[in-house]
Amino acid sequence: MNFSSGTANCSGTIIGNSNVKKIEATFQLLKKNTSGQFVSYYTWPKVTANGNYLTWSGSCSVTPGVYRLQVTAIVTNTSNVSETVTTHYDKEYK
Repeated sequence: MNFSSGTANCSGTIIGNSNVKKIEATFQLLKKNTSGQFVSYYTWPKVTANGNYLTWSGSCSVTPGVYRLQVTAIVTNTSNVSETVTTHYDKEYK
């Protein structure tokens, strides 16, 4: 995640194990409020990849503050067993 002239430019890559057949991911931008909690700011449409590799990029307008790019991915293997994984990255825009 990088900021430029009031725009957050975000990207992410998910690489699953060799037995992963499908990845569904939702990327969301959250902003820290005055209470120190991260609240939803912008959510991009869900993206899906058949196979074990997913790459994504998106952007949105932002104002100064601390942002969290969060991704929640549902990963399904060849045995049709699914697992949900969430991770995030924080950065400040001044």
